[in-house]
Amino acid sequence: KKTLEKKTIEWPKNIFLSQEKHFQDKLASVQYASMETTRGCPYKCIYCDWGGGTYTKVVSKPYTTVLDEIDWIAKNKIPLLVIANANFGILPIVVEISEYIVEAAKKYGYPKNVISENAKNNLDRVEKIKSMFNKAKLLNHYKISIQTIDETIKKNIERIVPPIDRQIQVANNILKDFPDLPIKVETIIGLPGDSYKITCDQIDLIFKYNLPMTRANLWILLPETPAYSPEMREKFQIKTVKK
Repeated sequence: KKTLEKKTIEWPKNIFLSQEKHFQDKLASVQYASMETTRGCPYKCIYCDWGGGTYTKVVSKPYTTVLDEIDWIAKNKIPLLVIANANFGILPIVVEISEYIVEAAKKYGYPKNVISENAKNNLDRVEKIKSMFNKAKLLNHYKISIQTIDETIKKNIERIVPPIDRQIQVANNILKDFPDLPIKVETIIGLPGDSYKITCDQIDLIFKYNLPMTRANLWILLPETPAYSPEMREKFQIKTVKK
């Protein structure tokens, strides 16, 4: 219940190194490491809860700490690097961080793959980052997050998303040099205002663009999201089932 003033956060210096003694003997079996370069998300999609950090100012981890953590992951031969930012690419510094990841992978042979969530409204930067990872063979797929194609649903969920045409253009640009890179399309079924017809229209659109229908998620109403409030439930006549 206590409000946290994020500006006063003191980021720990290389959390992996400080905790190393607890898992040093298990490092050989570790398959991935998860790290942040920022915390917070400026968007307010009503279905989303990013650790309580949605619709908040983005706060950056110190640049030198980020580089130290990348070095630690590479030197310790962790195969998969998961970047846990809500919008990787929202800040310009991420391009330099991505370049450092690529150089670390060349130098140490690790990580082998990098996974990150694309920044929603910075597709030019996302394209640059993902192309960089792809050329270094660090990318095992590219994800297009549509969630919904319906304008009324987008308004209901307060989702800001680039047009699907623009997202597909970015994907195609990345695929020019590596046409075999898998594309994953992410949608959510059951958002406020959704219907059987809208879902079918969405499937038709995805196939029209010759894209795979890979991640059709059922909407889960999370307790810390705006949609969970009594006001939102009443406004959209939300009914839930436990399953």
